[in-house]
Amino acid sequence: TFVSEEPTERVFENIQKMSENITPVQLLRARLALEPMIAKEAALNATEMDIRSIEEAMAVAESAASWHEYEIADDKFHLLISNATQNPLLTSMFSYLNAIRRAVSWSKVQRNSVGPGAGHPSFLEHQKITGSIKHRKSNEAATVMRTHLYSVSQRLFGES
Repeated sequence: TFVSEEPTERVFENIQKMSENITPVQLLRARLALEPMIAKEAALNATEMDIRSIEEAMAVAESAASWHEYEIADDKFHLLISNATQNPLLTSMFSYLNAIRRAVSWSKVQRNSVGPGAGHPSFLEHQKITGSIKHRKSNEAATVMRTHLYSVSQRLFGES
């Protein structure tokens, strides 16, 4: 016997099914269980190249002209943080969670503007996360990521 990779169609079906059956609060709780620890591990293990890539993704998000551009840059920002853990299992878990997050967020959130304004709260939150990772403050990285996730949830869904 041998183990093979699950067919791509089945993975997509699983993501689709999960996104249809999960509430924003359940999604937030899953993110809170995983992403602060990912930020902590990134602070401990990120390379200089990882940090530069995270900073570049943050800058792209801050210059986004539309919500679609912002969401793509935000996805990359968070994925690069998971990559910076140097732990392929954490990155894989994050990628699955993030795919579900995208499906839930993009299908259930209505925006009142064309794109994020210059003072969008996530910009400062991302800067704090990046700074904590860059300066190897692992506990702070976990804390500011947790704060960021609560803040995003409040803005998008009116929940905390």
